[in-house]
Amino acid sequence: MTQNTTSYSSYAENFRQEVLDPFFNCIKSAESCHLVGAGSMGKTRLMDYLMLPEVQNYYLGDESQKTILIRMDMNRLFDINDWGFYELGLTSTIQACGQDPELNPMIEQYIKTLWLPLLERPDALKALRYWELTINRICLQEFKLCFIFDEFDHVYEKLPANVFSHLRAMRSEERRVGKECRSR
Repeated sequence: MTQNTTSYSSYAENFRQEVLDPFFNCIKSAESCHLVGAGSMGKTRLMDYLMLPEVQNYYLGDESQKTILIRMDMNRLFDINDWGFYELGLTSTIQACGQDPELNPMIEQYIKTLWLPLLERPDALKALRYWELTINRICLQEFKLCFIFDEFDHVYEKLPANVFSHLRAMRSEERRVGKECRSR
């Protein structure tokens, strides 16, 4: 995985606070949100910035230790179809969560047993189920996941409708599992 080499040392903690405050409030309350702007206005650069741990610590406080932002850059899609979307979701989840020391051993195992065999034999249903399983297991560890779709506008219109039904069902399941974990 490539590291973000953009330097943000000149930005203050309140850089783009008018955008980031509402964004992180949505994350805290587990609500959906969207960021819309004309091309070349800095949306991707802003996403680079909000992915920084110090930015997440600033806006999420203690919650940042158990909140993982998963960025799905649609420019990485191999094919714009259900298989491509689910594979990117699984890959992005594995990459983001594998950086957490608490989750790394589980993620390493998932790479060997789920992800690598899936790449050898692409199957949309398996990709969806493996992604769901991965999300479920991470949520059982009392982590909160936030998926960020970057460059989604050109993909949105081309994806099969059932992909959005699956996303909604996954979100409902993640919320159910999260509530069960918090009530223990």
